[in-house]
Amino acid sequence: MLEGEYEGTGLSKLAKSGCVKGEPPFFARVRGFRIPLLINAFASTHRLEAAWGMSADALAERANRLSKELTQLTYTDPKLYETLTGLDELPLCRFHEGDTAGSINLGCVITEHGGTYRGGIYRIEPIDGRTAVIHCAQGSGLRRSIEEGNGDIPVTVAVGCSPFLVFTCACTFPYEYDSLRLASALGDAKYIRTSGFPVPADTRVIIHGTVGRKEMKGGRFFNHTGKHTEPKDYPLMNIKSVQIMKGGFLQTMITDIPPTENVYLGQAAARVHFYRFLETYSAVRDIRHPEVGVYGRLCFVSADGINDVLLKRLKNDHFYGRFSKIFVFDDDTDITDIENVFWRIGHSQRFGRNIDGKIFIV
Repeated sequence: MLEGEYEGTGLSKLAKSGCVKGEPPFFARVRGFRIPLLINAFASTHRLEAAWGMSADALAERANRLSKELTQLTYTDPKLYETLTGLDELPLCRFHEGDTAGSINLGCVITEHGGTYRGGIYRIEPIDGRTAVIHCAQGSGLRRSIEEGNGDIPVTVAVGCSPFLVFTCACTFPYEYDSLRLASALGDAKYIRTSGFPVPADTRVIIHGTVGRKEMKGGRFFNHTGKHTEPKDYPLMNIKSVQIMKGGFLQTMITDIPPTENVYLGQAAARVHFYRFLETYSAVRDIRHPEVGVYGRLCFVSADGINDVLLKRLKNDHFYGRFSKIFVFDDDTDITDIENVFWRIGHSQRFGRNIDGKIFIV
């Protein structure tokens, strides 16, 4: 635990410095709150892989394979939890100048449809202790659940929980995937029943509520692009209960220009889509996302032969089709070497060829 109490902007600087220097995660107290924060738990590839007990590639390959043979959840008795008055008891502080408010940045938002538990990680911006705005984009799993629901739908948010559930919720899986059962198959041995949906037995903070078609304009937040997001309309969440494990903490993730915790997690989660794509198109050798390209901006593809079938599949893929720019290379290019990638782009005689200004053949 860091000595003293901190403001959010001070913690942001410590978190960024810790990512750059490879320092360990830390607990801190925010001025005015009794509940401590855990920061930078996943702030390097090494730290993520230590939490999973395997490499990101091994986890991604295993997740893709196990997603087709899931079993039922196994339950255990819950630990003791304390009920809070609302979100305003959690240490949610502004981490950057210009941020509208503090927010929950590493909550696994769980919904259920037809017996399938769907999960995603979305910024949760409190309006007051009992209402919040969930920053879920159009086309996200939560948006689709809302559109399919009749009126308000129940949601459960697990914060400070198993790294396997964090992984499956960060993966942007196809809509029919079950995030909870896949996390259980990967390594979550036990779950607990709650007044809402199940959560891993080690979950520190559990939030129950409902979300529907009613929307409210969300605030501005600094993120990995180096800019503040523009205010948009997002679904409004009504909070029914907030519980924290006795002696628990709030785990958070501070978004910033890479290297940062959210970028390491985004890069690791994206690997599962390479193995999924490889199953149906074996000529693909690798797909990578540089730090500046995570979250739908830029990816590099290497393949044994570039043809219209590959380009069409990339364009129409559930995950890769969302990217703003895709650069496709022959398999003699090492796309993990960023300098080599840019050298190839700069010297390619084919670079002018592109599909809809989005997929570029190098």
